[in-house]
Amino acid sequence: MESFHYDSPIVLFENAGSICATASKEALTMAGHRVAHATLKGPSVVKEILIATALGIAAGSVWKMHHWNEQRKVRAFYGMLDKGEITVVAAEE
Repeated sequence: MESFHYDSPIVLFENAGSICATASKEALTMAGHRVAHATLKGPSVVKEILIATALGIAAGSVWKMHHWNEQRKVRAFYGMLDKGEITVVAAEE
């Protein structure tokens, strides 16, 4: 890209990948203010606490459902054992 001079009537400059033309010094100096810059912000403590709480509740719910399912299987096994429907003794041949 060619170097530009403030005293030229039309100035071409590159702005965010596109070429812009302006005829005034003020527009050239103000062009930087129109470009959206990414602002770096620190971590949001409240947002992180809420996300961690939601993830913790979700993981705890999955674990609790798994636990309830295993309890149901154990209770069904011992219920059938008490009724005599199944046995844990191997049949003799």
